[in-house]
Amino acid sequence: MDFKELNYILCIAKHQSITKASKELYISQPTLSKFLQRVESKIGTKLFHHIDNQFTPTYVGERYLEYANRIMNIKQNWDDELRKLVLLDNGQLTIAFPLFRSYCIIPDTLPIFKKKHPHIHVNLLEEVYDVEGKLLSDDKIDIAIFNKTTQQLKLEYEILRNDETLLLLNSNHPLAKSGKVVQGCRYLWIDLKLFKNDNFILLNSNLHTGKISAQLFDEAGINPNVVFRTRNVELQAQMASKGLGACFISESYLKHIKFEHEPVCFSIGKPRIINPLVVAYRKGAYLTQYTLDYIKILKNYFSAHKEE
Repeated sequence: MDFKELNYILCIAKHQSITKASKELYISQPTLSKFLQRVESKIGTKLFHHIDNQFTPTYVGERYLEYANRIMNIKQNWDDELRKLVLLDNGQLTIAFPLFRSYCIIPDTLPIFKKKHPHIHVNLLEEVYDVEGKLLSDDKIDIAIFNKTTQQLKLEYEILRNDETLLLLNSNHPLAKSGKVVQGCRYLWIDLKLFKNDNFILLNSNLHTGKISAQLFDEAGINPNVVFRTRNVELQAQMASKGLGACFISESYLKHIKFEHEPVCFSIGKPRIINPLVVAYRKGAYLTQYTLDYIKILKNYFSAHKEE
């Protein structure tokens, strides 16, 4: 069966006439008659009784017509859905984030996207670690947003902002006023070695900032006294702001956390630690227009807030 065959047979059944069917199909009567003969020969039995120039289906013909109608209905449904997808009336956008990142981005960008594409369903995967690996392994994910530390050859990256990893302290910490002005740093810079005897609140080692903290301690020759570890970015920042210990945090998170006790933040490293915040997708993947539109919304948002 093919769609042409189904259409021709259904048209004959509708009119019960080769003559009337051929007129609707814009083909000659002999051509349609020969077509029907070839189909019946291929099947091995008659599809229609031909009595007094009227074509009525045989039992096999009735079963054929039932399946033909089902198939054509499915085709029509697909054609309708495809039209909506092409016209951006329907579809799904799946985005993967680190756990806290969606809270920082979605409230400011999704309303803009939904205004432009109200019928696109947005599916959020708020992964707690290895968002990059998830994007590589799951082809249902369209884009992912995370701090890039490696370069995967199978991914394309578009930088949203340069994100600095900062040291966060309670404002009454003995070293809170020990920062120095260093060229190229937006924050005062401080030597991490000064904190070798301090308490630290750290993110889990499988998270982005957790991995960076391990590298920083190794470079500074510090065996940190870890009060506790968590996967909750806001929790560790709030506890550090209240003096329980120092912590590390991505700069872009700061404006999304409401502190009861405003902390102080410092650049650290040589002279600072920068990991670009990126939107990434699989290399060679087809990106729908609405996916491209959301990437553009992200870029516009971070461009407008690049100094925050």
